[in-house]
Amino acid sequence: MATNNDYNDYSSREAKRQEILDMYSKYRGMRGLLLTRVSSESQNHDAQERMIREWLFDLLDLQLEEERHVIHDTYTGLEYRYRAALDEILHMAERHEFDVLCLDVLDRGLGRKGVSREIFRGQLRELGIHILTTEKSDHSDDDSLEGQLMRLLKGYKAEEEINDFVRRTKNAKRDKALGNPAKGIPPKVIGNGSRDYGYEYVRDAEGKVETIAPNYDVVLVDSKGIEWTEVRVMVFMFRCAKHRIPLRGICRRLNKIGIPTPSVSKGTKYASNGVHAEKLVWEVSVVSRLLRKLTYSGKKVVNTQHAVRVPELKYRRRITTSPEEQIIVPVPAIVSIELQEEVIRNLQRNQKFSRRNNQSETPVLLYGGLAKCGNCGRTAREWRQHWNLKGGGEQEYTYYQCMTRFNSLHTCPGCCINARLVDTAAWNEALKIIHNPFIADKALEDKKSKDPTAERRRQINQDLTKNRNRQKNIRADLVRMSGDGKLDFETEEAYLGELKDLKRVEQGYITALADDEKIHQEWQAAEKVLERLHKKCAVIRDKLKRPGYEPDFKDKRDMIEFFGMTAIIWNDGHINPQNGKPEHFRIQAKFNDIVLHLPSDRSFSD
Repeated sequence: MATNNDYNDYSSREAKRQEILDMYSKYRGMRGLLLTRVSSESQNHDAQERMIREWLFDLLDLQLEEERHVIHDTYTGLEYRYRAALDEILHMAERHEFDVLCLDVLDRGLGRKGVSREIFRGQLRELGIHILTTEKSDHSDDDSLEGQLMRLLKGYKAEEEINDFVRRTKNAKRDKALGNPAKGIPPKVIGNGSRDYGYEYVRDAEGKVETIAPNYDVVLVDSKGIEWTEVRVMVFMFRCAKHRIPLRGICRRLNKIGIPTPSVSKGTKYASNGVHAEKLVWEVSVVSRLLRKLTYSGKKVVNTQHAVRVPELKYRRRITTSPEEQIIVPVPAIVSIELQEEVIRNLQRNQKFSRRNNQSETPVLLYGGLAKCGNCGRTAREWRQHWNLKGGGEQEYTYYQCMTRFNSLHTCPGCCINARLVDTAAWNEALKIIHNPFIADKALEDKKSKDPTAERRRQINQDLTKNRNRQKNIRADLVRMSGDGKLDFETEEAYLGELKDLKRVEQGYITALADDEKIHQEWQAAEKVLERLHKKCAVIRDKLKRPGYEPDFKDKRDMIEFFGMTAIIWNDGHINPQNGKPEHFRIQAKFNDIVLHLPSDRSFSD
């Protein structure tokens, strides 16, 4: 027997069904694109997709190309302009691949920033695309000024809600870390994220983190029967560092004993550098970071970094918080403060006198990641060696070498080759491109990009003009009605409220335009650099006609970067699968994603 609740549910569904049919019946049978958005990878898109399919696609008989026109985006709603999914939607709209963009609600599909999503909506409307949502209150298909204001005000409300949530969360964490000595509440550790190696979380009766304690769980019993705990490993590292043993030496000792890495001990196996080795090994960066962490001397630092928005970057940048804003929570120490301070001084001294910071003045041409190991894909770094000559003095030799086999358990066989040989071959390939104007011109065209903000800035200026014209008209109406004596209190309040809303929206457009103008200037600067490099290519081509002319190192490096020259290096005995011949290295030229196979492209061997 049906209950009143069942009847009410049925009535509300029928009402919503009729509401959507009344709003969107003119789009029946058109081509649709389905867009969902979640904030993190842990969330799924199923609920949004089910709502969109049920209330829009099924109800309106919209056409859907499942392979191309179903987009699942993962992005926080406060980051709008830097979403690749929205750029792809605009490109598809320009190609007229769909007629309507279908979302669950505007906040979920296009984010929380009202001005930014209104600009995107304006770009779609100019291309003839309508936005449909399952909520009438979104006014997603309302082109009137009232509809625009409602969307913008709802966007402001959504943005304020998330900002308030972030503020309350930060204040609560800060209050927990500071404690309240007057009430007998001690400072507590903020237990978010992975635990520090060597420690374990201590929780209260409700399961909330209060502090941390040394972790004495055994992670390894070595061949001598010694039980290694995380605490013992940390003490071992500090003692080694105290005796000025280099970080690479500490890594070799830990790997030789077979002690599991922190990621293995904590159950978060992660292969660094994107290379998934069969067995994870201790790396120099990991040991260096652990030795410098103040937690091990009893001072857990809270609020060490915070994220800031940089307009020209896609993601937020994390910067160090000022010492005044950092909070130190006392925790059990594993080593003394004096020992850690001595270790940090030793690390700074080792870094100052490190060989990499005292290199020869003769640089290599493919530094900074342009030479790669063909076995593991890591950067082949510069390595210098001095040989004593029979007649006295010494000779310096420079090599490109994969350093993986020196700081791990030989997960890569490594590679080593005379750097002069590779640099000469790379420059010879660059000369072939320089002498061929067609290839150089193509390189410039491939590297040039379309102004990323042109359409947005045009749309912003257009909406800004409409906004200001509306304000001008309202003020004119107020003056006219006041002069005619027809302006009552309620009308005046309504006009003034609308003016206030329009002014707020105008400020949002001005801010968005300023941000885009910064990005536009950076784009212009990058284009000018490309033009200068292209002209330099022509100048070098002319100068090379002079006998004995040799470009300096900077000109060579600029051309190498401009043409995307890279060297792939292998051990002796590597066989080229294409021609069956041995090769020691290979020079490639890449412009963006296009690989130019040069007329005389070949593999070199020494």
